Amino acid sequence: MLKKIAVTSAIAAGLVLSVPFAANAAGYVAEEDISVSGSATAGGTVVVAFEEGAFIGGAPVSITVTGDTAVTLAAVTTGPITKNAAADGSVDVSITLPANASGAYEVVATDGVSTGTAAFALAPAAGGGAGTGTGTGSTGGSATGTGSTSGNGLASTGQDLPLTAMFVGGGALVLGGVVLGTVYTTRRRGVARQN
Repeated sequence: MLKKIAVTSAIAAGLVLSVPFAANAAGYVAEEDISVSGSATAGGTVVVAFEEGAFIGGAPVSITVTGDTAVTLAAVTTGPITKNAAADGSVDVSITLPANASGAYEVVATDGVSTGTAAFALAPAAGGGAGTGTGTGSTGGSATGTGSTSGNGLASTGQDLPLTAMFVGGGALVLGGVVLGTVYTTRRRGVARQN
């Protein structure tokens, strides 16, 4: 019985701890490797920067922006653009928002191997402030989250829980399962010896 519990616990631990590694290996651009800056206001320019190592150095990166209104990317008003990554794998894209811009926008960049996603929302037109923002990496998904309307940047999006905290939490769950299994087995053996 103890062997079954140990094997089950080992399998569960392997599954819990392998999920973050599989997610990172699936072509995600890490959140800390994406930054959003600039003026997220109608007529403003927003710069989304994918840092060193985000993409394969020198590879063509397809960049698409979706949102409530059309934006300008490198003099192209609609559709994706292709820009070569720098030798270190970094790419910056400047997004010029139209005078009638409103709502939220999503920037997706991919080199066919890695995909990074950043999202931002326009600052309120009257009476509100701007927010601050960051991007999140994904493989075809979209960035979601909530933003602040204070400060001078863009809305914060994505997940803010550090990877270490997720590992510690998963490890604590596995350890708790092993302890409970051990206590159960020990008590059961004690009852069996009494009979």
